Amino acid sequence: MTMTNVGFIGLGDQGAPMARAVADGGYELHLWARRPASLTILEGTPYNAHDSVASLASAVDVLLLCLRDDDDDIADLLDQRKLLDGLRPGTVVVNHGTGDPGARARTLTTFVGGEAAAYERCRPIFETFSRTVVRMGPVGTGQLTKLLNNAMTMSNLKNAAGPHAWQTIPSHFLVPTGDRNIPAAVQYFMADRAKGATWAVRGASHAVFYSQPEITASFIERAARRNG
Repeated sequence: MTMTNVGFIGLGDQGAPMARAVADGGYELHLWARRPASLTILEGTPYNAHDSVASLASAVDVLLLCLRDDDDDIADLLDQRKLLDGLRPGTVVVNHGTGDPGARARTLTTFVGGEAAAYERCRPIFETFSRTVVRMGPVGTGQLTKLLNNAMTMSNLKNAAGPHAWQTIPSHFLVPTGDRNIPAAVQYFMADRAKGATWAVRGASHAVFYSQPEITASFIERAARRNG
């Protein structure tokens, strides 16, 4: 079996442990950094250093990005450093979020948005630094889930002085499965995160409370009865 070549850009507090985990997982690791001195953080880890983004991109099957500022950094990679010029057909590019301390312990939770085939191809790589890997749906849904999860986490921290409503009162979620803004998989994940009960509305859109008033009313009545 041909070894998968994995590229990594963004060796910060989260990126460096992730890159090391990829190499420890048996993958051929390729690196580029704006400042070559940044590569010293992976001393003792086998890797191939590249002097340009295009060179790295042309050598890998999967490219992982873990950048602090998506807008500025990715624009620089695309416009100034010619990332797309180097990519080969079929190469998968993965844009990771940052700021999770679980990277060093290799216990990250990785939410993935993308085609199923690309997900299955990359999942073993994600598993080198993750405890949980979940495909949430098409491109963009991984980042959406991360944002929603961040919002829930910040709410928990803000209200840390006392118990939260969702911890003391049973939660209920109405899930419109036809929602194009927030895919059903993301909604079910957040409901599970809050340990809530779900009621699916097949084919309903994002504005289910307006488009399905009868179902919404029944849902509210049912939730109220269950809560006593």
